[in-house]
Amino acid sequence: MAKLFDREKYEGYVEKEYDDILKSVSGRAETMAATAKDRFFAETYLKDLDDQHLDFQIGRAVLAFMEENIDEEDYREFSKKLIAIVPDMLTSGHFPLLLDTLQTLRWHLSDKKGEGIRAAAAEALKVFWDPAFIDKSLDAFNTWSRTRAKDSQAFMLALGPILVPGLLEIYSYDAAPGGRRVLFDLLCTFGKDTVAEAVKRLQDPRVYYVRNLLMLIRRAGTSDVIAAVKPLLQHVDPKVRMDALAVLLRFKDPSAAGILRQEINSRDPDVSSTAVLLAGQFRVAEVVGDILPLIKRTILFETDYDVNEEIIRVLGEIGDVRAVPDLEKLAKAGWSLYRKSHARMKVTLFESLGRYPKESIAELVKIGERSDDDKIRMLCRKLGERKESK
Repeated sequence: MAKLFDREKYEGYVEKEYDDILKSVSGRAETMAATAKDRFFAETYLKDLDDQHLDFQIGRAVLAFMEENIDEEDYREFSKKLIAIVPDMLTSGHFPLLLDTLQTLRWHLSDKKGEGIRAAAAEALKVFWDPAFIDKSLDAFNTWSRTRAKDSQAFMLALGPILVPGLLEIYSYDAAPGGRRVLFDLLCTFGKDTVAEAVKRLQDPRVYYVRNLLMLIRRAGTSDVIAAVKPLLQHVDPKVRMDALAVLLRFKDPSAAGILRQEINSRDPDVSSTAVLLAGQFRVAEVVGDILPLIKRTILFETDYDVNEEIIRVLGEIGDVRAVPDLEKLAKAGWSLYRKSHARMKVTLFESLGRYPKESIAELVKIGERSDDDKIRMLCRKLGERKESK
């Protein structure tokens, strides 16, 4: 635990009001330990108070004194003692107090009248951008962000883009898609600084990391990233290629639709299916003509209905009228060996019609109104009542 003052200087330096605060804190700790003796080991509990709670109380008290109209010498001494316990605040995860300390010092740097006090504030602020402190901040964020996400994120954001390289290193630890949400959101907040650093790492050999970097770039980037991402269209891993294509589609690269068309027509069914989903996600009307032939018109296996539902949803996201004739044929189809799957596909079809121009689906609405399915009739009633947006 960081000591607030050297013992030999304590009595001569600390004013009575502040001494009372420290004694009050210590007294409360002893009282709490005594009343909880049946539930806790006293030594362990007091040690926790020493290492964490008391530092927090001391930090709050010192910060309050620094807000007052104190002289330059007192301010300088208080700032030194405050900064001495800042690293321990990181270890114990006291991010709100750390943020208050940082913001208070910044405010004093600009608003305090005394030049000496402003100089002391500037000197104290240096600790927050010391390389050792930055490393410790990153470790603290990695440790506490799962349980104190909002507070740790706010402090990291206040420290600024200097953290981005280290945060991207932490980002590489998690193989889950997108990584840790709180970290993903924080990196996105840093915007162009994050994107510039992420682009440098796109040749990393870890496929999961490259994919997560592309997800980050797609969310936080701009069309300026296209040139750096395009080489990944030749990546050995097909999932990386699809993620790179998603970036191009996101930023409307002129070549993206043509590349998507090639992937939709791939002989690899997984690649083709992923490309179809991308077409729906980014509403690429140019490839509707390539998607329609993929509809299973003759049902041989029950799983063919799953394929059709996927395609129907994608076409619905795009809302291109060229799909309507094929949808009408599916809606009119009557008999099937797989009645439940057939019925489910029809419900999906009518659920997907919201983006099509109203006049283009008039016949489909009539078909649905004659259906035996209550849900389909309800959907058609709502479609009939829909007003076209101007």
